[in-house]
Amino acid sequence: MLAEAFAAFYAPLLLGVVYGRIRRPGDAELTYLSRLVLYLLLPFLLFRSTYAKASQGVTLGALALPLLAALAVACSGVAAHVLFRGDVETTMAAMYSNAGYLPLAIALPLWGEPGVADVGFYILGNNTTSNVAIPLLSSRGDLKSGLRRLAYFAPLYGIALGTALGAARTPLPRAFIAVTHYLGDAAPTMALIILGLEFSKRLRLVRRGAETYILHALVAMLLVWVFSLVGALGGLELKVALLEAIMPSAVSNVVLAREFGLDAEKVSEIVVTSTLVASAVSIPLFLWLMS
Repeated sequence: MLAEAFAAFYAPLLLGVVYGRIRRPGDAELTYLSRLVLYLLLPFLLFRSTYAKASQGVTLGALALPLLAALAVACSGVAAHVLFRGDVETTMAAMYSNAGYLPLAIALPLWGEPGVADVGFYILGNNTTSNVAIPLLSSRGDLKSGLRRLAYFAPLYGIALGTALGAARTPLPRAFIAVTHYLGDAAPTMALIILGLEFSKRLRLVRRGAETYILHALVAMLLVWVFSLVGALGGLELKVALLEAIMPSAVSNVVLAREFGLDAEKVSEIVVTSTLVASAVSIPLFLWLMS
């Protein structure tokens, strides 16, 4: 299982890096590909997994994951704001972690549909809180913009619809379930290839990126420990929470930085550095421990 998990994660990532060095993609191309995965493929994967899990009954741990994610966003933001003396770009990158692309690519080969569903529940808390907080954090304080982004975030609809239909034990046509398999299973691989393309384009490492990553990981791990201590997390949900705790800053931070007039280049360097640290150190260690 360890070898399969390593191959499923690093093979598409390396293919993206190699291809990106041969045919360098532009920002517009990467944005287009990212949206294709985000809006067309990920919703099917998350719908199918949350539907299957909710059909069997949503556990306390699954319900605790959105709360854990929301607290991780809030506490990381406050800690970064204090430690980095109000640096908005660093605070934003510390708050908004990659809760979808990377965790899904690891959870699917490790734990199958139940693991993917738990990642979906974590995404609910992470993305909702981040997209509300970041506009307020920026100089514009444009809450409407953040809510608008949430309204167009297709994966949330997949999670909500899958949970509702599964909890109601609503039967679905076999053909529709097959379609969700075909489309959803392509999402993690495509996401990793796109991440590899991002690496091939931006390989500059900055100290602030490593500091941001370590801060978020420490805050998230502390919260996971507290949740497990009080009995809110255990079993698979605890493993997913630990996986989410070591995730780097989300690529979406770069898009948000451009939208709110922040230093997008600085945010991009933080995101790339934190992702490389996670990919080279934390994720291999996690996969080894999970084996």
